[in-house]
Amino acid sequence: LGGEMNMNLGRAAGFPVEDIQVRLLAVSGVPYHGVCYRWTPLVQTQLQRALDSCTELYGHNCVAFDLPILEAQGVRFPWNYDDPLRPEMEVWDTMLMHHLLWPTFTGMHSLSVLGRRYTTQRAWKQWRSTDDPEELYAARDASFTLAIGEKLRAELVREPKLLHLYKYCQLPLARMCNYMSQAGLLRDPARLKIVRERTLAKMERFEAQLPPELRTRHEAHSRRTPAPPGALTKAGK
Repeated sequence: LGGEMNMNLGRAAGFPVEDIQVRLLAVSGVPYHGVCYRWTPLVQTQLQRALDSCTELYGHNCVAFDLPILEAQGVRFPWNYDDPLRPEMEVWDTMLMHHLLWPTFTGMHSLSVLGRRYTTQRAWKQWRSTDDPEELYAARDASFTLAIGEKLRAELVREPKLLHLYKYCQLPLARMCNYMSQAGLLRDPARLKIVRERTLAKMERFEAQLPPELRTRHEAHSRRTPAPPGALTKAGK
């Protein structure tokens, strides 16, 4: 795999991440070439060895999905939490990159959409309607993600400001949001009530400064709507 790798997980449903069962691991070190393994202790050991020397990791929505699931399985990623001066593995999340490059894109930022935009490969996401085994689907996911990721990264490199925004804002924020979603947030109902009352009071003051025709108003309207076919009255008619 060298220093560059892409991963894709096959998993059984579950939430939180500690309850998700990993069944397959697909990896790719070369675009359009992937391999899939059944998840076993031996595969996890080999993955850990590869990650220990990995400098670049590609994935689709991996910050919010693949990485936290693998961390819950005991996989360690070469972050530099303990030593900020130590080089850290770079993560290139294709969903985050595409969203940053094309914020007004009207379609979804799913892997199947990106596959149609950035590759010439035939649609592969609807594998359940074919005779293709799940392992082949997972290997395609990994290999195509790497190919898409390299192209998106090249687009980011041409825009230094966007590249800086991705590395130092979007990516760390996505990781923080994921940790928050897993750990949850402590709410203070009493404080929320105070904030709500203050906000409503501000809204009323600001609304009073608007022209009458722009202020909120409540109007009662009556209308007769025909009952749907077959509907009965209280008398059963």
